[in-house]
This record gives sequence, structure tokens and C-alpha cells, in this order.
Amino acid sequence: MEGCSVNKTCMDLNYRKNMLLFGAGFTANFGGFLAREMWVKIFNNPDLNQLTKAKELFKNSEKKFDFENIFSEIILGDGYSSDDKTKFEKIIIETYISMQLIIGQGENQIIDSWGVNQEELKDFLSLFFFNEERVGVCFTLNQDLFFEQKFGWQPFISKTKWFSQERLKQCGGYKISYSNRDPHILPNHDELNRFSEVELVTELESVKKQHNILYMKLHGSLGWVSSDGTSRMIIGKNKKSDIEKEPLLNFYFQEFKKSLNQEEVRLLLVGYGFRDEHINECLVNAIDSKKLKLYIISPESPELFQARITHKYPYLPGALSEIDNNGVKIWNAVEGFFPNTIREIFPRDGRKTNLAETLIKIFK
Repeated sequence: MEGCSVNKTCMDLNYRKNMLLFGAGFTANFGGFLAREMWVKIFNNPDLNQLTKAKELFKNSEKKFDFENIFSEIILGDGYSSDDKTKFEKIIIETYISMQLIIGQGENQIIDSWGVNQEELKDFLSLFFFNEERVGVCFTLNQDLFFEQKFGWQPFISKTKWFSQERLKQCGGYKISYSNRDPHILPNHDELNRFSEVELVTELESVKKQHNILYMKLHGSLGWVSSDGTSRMIIGKNKKSDIEKEPLLNFYFQEFKKSLNQEEVRLLLVGYGFRDEHINECLVNAIDSKKLKLYIISPESPELFQARITHKYPYLPGALSEIDNNGVKIWNAVEGFFPNTIREIFPRDGRKTNLAETLIKIFK
């Protein structure tokens, strides 16, 4: 037992059957930016005017206004200097910071300016917390700090003991606070590998006492810095390979796959657009082998949602689009669909809506 480590994943966490997965559409309920809004914010940044070639790329209709694909073309392409890439990455970070400033407004208010009763939302999310026998877990694809600031959740395994004194000195000291802009330095392979199973159990107990749910950010986070010194937010075309290169994110991703591959898991997806192939692949594998059941909260109509995910991206209504077989499997696994916003489910006045009662009945 003593030789086991997080990175070797020798310890099987006994996850609850009820699990959460959040996408950008969740924090859009609190001022977060969806993909098209990200395109607008980046395009309108005056600093982008200094990058003429990148600016033209944003205006190219063939790129379908997909900021993530544009990001990959600039950062991974040969046609941009290292200086231009650095300037562009700075614009991206500034955009996420501006989004976080909006999300973080009214940090501790029960009823926020967006009309959501956060206490009612918290009560509902408690249905996914630890119970006596199993571990509660929330996975998110978002890089914002909503849950850190609003609910006090901290990403799983946030220990300073990863780092030697020399490493701490090199990175200017380790800051555990997520309410400021100090970098959160991620462990390298060796540092994560030294996190023993005994320490993992201790960490689980600490999480249970503090906020009672494991919180794993599959695509990294604003303020996270890789062990190689680069920003650690997973954006663009190569998400799976980028995740696998970062030890902590790879650990999260492996746990995501393992957690889904229990018998008859009920996964609630809020605001996920089903555009990440590596995530969809995990869902389909669990659907095929373990009868994963999906429950979806998304404000679009069920007709549009069904048509969109069962066709190759980008789906264009009225046009001939190629069928996406994985999307068909995902749609067939949907057990519940709620075409609503979080505000409609947990409104400002605190009343228990029929929507909330139905969700509670499903996951209780």
C-alpha cells in the first residue's frame, strides 16, 4: 500500500451513482461567456488589432466563428511568431479574467444579480455529495472560479507538500487562495507520484469535512500554471493530448472515465454542448458497457438539441449534415431533458418549482 500513488491510480475510489458534469452553459447562468460570446470578447479586444493576421482569421467565415479552433491555428501554426503567440495568449487570459470579474460579483450573496437562489441550488447539489459509503464527485469543463468563490469548493488534491522549498522559491511561493490572481502551480509527474495512498485518504477526509464533494477541473483553470511554467487551461483542438501531458489533469481524466464505468451511473450534465470528442468518447464507452444514463439541463429545445448532437459539427438546420453515430448513442441514453435555465429551476423568490421537484425526485 505504501508504494501506491495518485499517479499510478492504484486506489479505486468508490463513487456515487449520481454524478455531475458542468460545461460553459452552467456559468452562463451567472454571467459566464458561451463560445460565441468568447469570440466577440476576443475580437473586440483592441490589442488584437496589433495582430493583423489573427484579426483576419477571426473574420474568416470558414472558421465558423469557433474561437477554440482559431486558438489552435494561431498557437500551433507555423505562420505566427512566438511574440505574436504570446500576445494572443495574453488576450485569451484577459478575456477569462474579465469573465471571472463578472461571475464573481456579489460573491457571498444568497440571491445573486442573475436571479438564481444559490441556497436552493446548493441544497439540490447536496444530492451528489459524499454519503456513508460512496464518494460524491463533480467534474467540470469550465476554467472559471464560480464554485471556488461562491461555494468554497477547492479542486481535489491541492496540497503544498507536492513542492520542495526550491520549487516554491522558483515560482514565487505557493498560494492556495483562488480569490486573487496568484498562480496555482501544478505538480509535475514526480511530485504527483509522491502523493501516497495514505495521503490520498487523508485528502478525502479533508474534502468531506470542508465541502463534501470531489471537485475536478478536467480542462484546467484560470490561474493554474503547469509545472513547465505555461498557463494551464485546455483550449483548442488537441484537448485530449494536452490533458494527458499534464499529470494532475490526466489523473482527473482517468478518474472521470473510471467513475462513469460503474453500473448504471446517472450523470447530470448542465450546460455541456457535446462538442468535445474526448468527453463524448468517454460517455459513449460507458453507455455501451455500463448503461450510463444521462440527464441534461440545456435551454435549447429538445428538437434542436437532438438534431444538433446526432449530426456532425457544425449542424446547420435545413442542410444535409452527416450523422454522428456517437451522438445518436448519446441521445438514446438520455433519460431526462430539461430545456431550462438554472434561474427557471431555482428562481430568485426561493419557491420550489415543479422542475426542481422533478430533479430532486430523480436524484434523491
